[in-house]
Amino acid sequence: MGHDAMIVDDTPQTILERDVQKGDSNALKEELRCAREEVQHLQTKVRQEQSRGVRYRTRAEELEFNVGKRDARILDLEKQLQGYNRVIAKAREVETRGKQMETELDTLRKQLNDNNALLKTRTSELQDAQTYLSSTDDLSHADVQRKLNTLNSEISQIAPRIADCLQFTGGQGGNDEIDLAGRRATVFLGTALVELLKRVDHQEDSLAVQMALQACFVDYCAWLSRRSTWDPTAIDDVNTVLESTYSRIVQHETQSVAGRWRTLARRHIGSSLGELEAKFRDVLLHRIADVFIVSGSPGRPMEILETVKAFSTQVTDIVRLAVDLRVATGENIVSSDFEVFVPSTGKPFETTMMRNAYSGKRYNAQEDEARMTPVLCTVQLGLRRCERQHARHREDAAQVFKATVVVKSEVALHTICAELLQQ
Repeated sequence: MGHDAMIVDDTPQTILERDVQKGDSNALKEELRCAREEVQHLQTKVRQEQSRGVRYRTRAEELEFNVGKRDARILDLEKQLQGYNRVIAKAREVETRGKQMETELDTLRKQLNDNNALLKTRTSELQDAQTYLSSTDDLSHADVQRKLNTLNSEISQIAPRIADCLQFTGGQGGNDEIDLAGRRATVFLGTALVELLKRVDHQEDSLAVQMALQACFVDYCAWLSRRSTWDPTAIDDVNTVLESTYSRIVQHETQSVAGRWRTLARRHIGSSLGELEAKFRDVLLHRIADVFIVSGSPGRPMEILETVKAFSTQVTDIVRLAVDLRVATGENIVSSDFEVFVPSTGKPFETTMMRNAYSGKRYNAQEDEARMTPVLCTVQLGLRRCERQHARHREDAAQVFKATVVVKSEVALHTICAELLQQ
């Protein structure tokens, strides 16, 4: 039985079943193989995904770390930004303060400029005041004396040349012309000298004419140079007011103030004397012509004047020296007052301020000097210096002035008339 059981049933059905079973088994095997391959593939994919997940986690961790660093950096930058903002705010505050300081600085600069301008003005005023109050002279006293001596010397030289060298032509002038010239000459020569010129014969000795010419020059130069002639072109009233004003200043102010006022006033009052030289020269030429007309010179007055004009250059030199002396005494000296003086005709002779021009020369007049013989005319200018001396007691506000004769004026005395008329 056993053997029978192991006998294979080879019937068609059995064979079909076996084929089916065999086919199913192969299919299952194939399916199993595919399943296994699928499992392997899935396992591989799982491993790949796991590997990718590891990378992702690693990358996530890196990103998280980087994010942390970035957050820290952001915090640091925010802190820096806050610091920068504080710095910017401080800078703006400093800028605002700087602008305020710049405005204040501009104000201070303006104040400084104003102060400098004021200082400059005050300094200039102080310098002007120091200059005004200074008693420093632009010339020495010896310089003033030399200028006077130069003028006197020039007058002494030109008068004899004019008296001796003039050549006259034409007829004798009429008596009316002589009288008219005599009245004009009396103003600057005085009556006694004019009468002497009319009576003396000048052909043999021209001394009287020389004296008259010197007196003519001296009188005009003294008028031009003396202190009271503030403006030679002004009327007498103007000079009188100015001299009165100066006299009051001298009485109540210091010498430096009074002297500076005088120098400034003389410097700025009136016209430029240089422009008036021709006018001064013509006045002197007309006076010289009057001297010759009164002396009996032949010729009509206009002819005599034309002849006299030959000496225009020399007369102009006299005018310039007189103007120079005027500037020296009036504008260049502050510490004292220099006065050019001319003793008036008829004034008794005084040895303290006069010198007899002809004593010990041609005419001995020592006795006349002792008797204080009257002055006939002045032939050379004198110069004196007036200085202020304060009173001893303070309560006495009066000022005492001391006049010192620096150069005596040279004069001719009346007694010379008799000696000239006897010739």
